[in-house]
Amino acid sequence: MREIGDTLANLRKEKGLGQKEMAALLNLSVGTISNYENNVHAPDLNTLCRLAEFFHAARPGIPNCSYMAIWGFT
Repeated sequence: MREIGDTLANLRKEKGLGQKEMAALLNLSVGTISNYENNVHAPDLNTLCRLAEFFHAARPGIPNCSYMAIWGFT
């Protein structure tokens, strides 16, 4: 199974964002983004949902818990 940090880093790079830019857009620290991407820490469910929405990985009408499947946590 793919680590969430790999997915997050790939999506960020596809958007052409640096960690600093992404952190500012999501109101998170650069250290937090780095920790997520390096699998030091995992985002909580609320942050995971915000990330899914940020990357347009969520679909309207799907409950927040369903975002877990989008990120490979099934």
